[in-house]
Amino acid sequence: MTSKNVGIPQAPILFTCNPIRSRRISSARPSNSARRLVRMSVESIYRSAVLAGFVVCMLPFAAHAADLTVTVDGLRNANGTVRLELDGSEAAWNNKAKATAKGDVKAAVGAVTYTFSDIQPGTYALGVYQDEDNSGKLRTNFLGIPKEGYGFSNNPSVMRMPTFQEVQFTVAQQNTTVLIHLKHGI
Repeated sequence: MTSKNVGIPQAPILFTCNPIRSRRISSARPSNSARRLVRMSVESIYRSAVLAGFVVCMLPFAAHAADLTVTVDGLRNANGTVRLELDGSEAAWNNKAKATAKGDVKAAVGAVTYTFSDIQPGTYALGVYQDEDNSGKLRTNFLGIPKEGYGFSNNPSVMRMPTFQEVQFTVAQQNTTVLIHLKHGI
């Protein structure tokens, strides 16, 4: 006696009419477009999760930028502009890399104040000069002695260009204030 599976429905199996590439078509198997849609959904969820993780990791760094307020005193006159350069590395200080930030403020007799915004915590150095003729350069005599007022962070006594280590200071996570006294050459 032969037994038959009665009552168990089975999906119909069909074949294409192409004799070269015969393929099996079953209604129980998802189509290529459905599989592609699922794969794209999984990939987009994965990308979103990676991006969200990156953003969460970067939040502590973005939240700690501070303002650096620089007061420059010792200006003898109100001619020209006071130019400030903030360098975050020894290479930048030695003009071998780009400055972290630059600023200009109109000169005034006595003192002027300038604020660098959103400065990341770290070690920096400041150079300042009063560009009395607005030439964009510190004027010097034939010996290289400045003719215009100049100064540096930490106010070192100088007979030469100070090193980065001599003028470096730290910007912490809170706002920082630096006072620079201008020196005058000839």
